[in-house]
Amino acid sequence: MMRTVIMVLLLSCTNLQAQEYFGDENGAANGADVVAYFTLGEARPGSAEFEYRWQGNTWRFANRKHLDLFSANPKHYVPQFGGAGALTMAHGAKFPGSPAAWSIKNDRLYFFLFPAARETWLMNPDKLIPRAEAHWQKLRQ
Repeated sequence: MMRTVIMVLLLSCTNLQAQEYFGDENGAANGADVVAYFTLGEARPGSAEFEYRWQGNTWRFANRKHLDLFSANPKHYVPQFGGAGALTMAHGAKFPGSPAAWSIKNDRLYFFLFPAARETWLMNPDKLIPRAEAHWQKLRQ
């Protein structure tokens, strides 16, 4: 069972390497409205009615206001590390994060594989953020 899960994760990572941001058939961030984390403090699904193309990805929003905020400054709202799990990135691995497990630190959005990873991250984000950023830069070269 664990071998199957690992294979699925590796295949999903391989298939998405051409894209900067993780996502699914609903778009980047699995269709989550990334602006809602900042404006509402919660995860919200986006709608196909409010879509915006940026960096080869489709981003969805819950309403026109969020779409407009994003289109004015996309880099402010996108999840760090392409939406990969921030804790795994700090350990040098790139796996898709979950829009349901998230945190904002220093006005940046971070996704995590699951809620327990978020809790571990929150114990020492000031140490983990530079480590994750260093690994992210290596992966992007």
